Amino acid sequence: MNRIIMLLLLVALALPALGCYHNQVIMAPDYDPSVDIADEEDLRLHLFGLFPLQQDVNLQEVCANGAGVVESRVLFRIGIVDFSQTRTYCK
Repeated sequence: MNRIIMLLLLVALALPALGCYHNQVIMAPDYDPSVDIADEEDLRLHLFGLFPLQQDVNLQEVCANGAGVVESRVLFRIGIVDFSQTRTYCK
C-alpha cells in the first residue's frame, strides 16, 4: 500500500514538468490575430529551463517593419534539457 501511495505521489509531482508551457508577447496592439503562419520559426534548447544554447532572436533582422507577436512554447523536457519552439510573426 505504501508503494502505491509513493508511486502516485511521484507521478503527481512529475506531471507538471511534462506540461507544454506557452508564452505570447504582443508587440503591436494593431496586429491581426488571424495570421497563423509564422515569419520565423526556431527550435531552441535550454539547460535547466533557464540557459539557452542558441543566441537570441534578432527581431530587427527577422522583421524589418517590426514584430507583431513573439511566441515561445516548451515542447518537452528530457532530463536537464528543454526543447522549445519560438515563433515570430511580423506586422
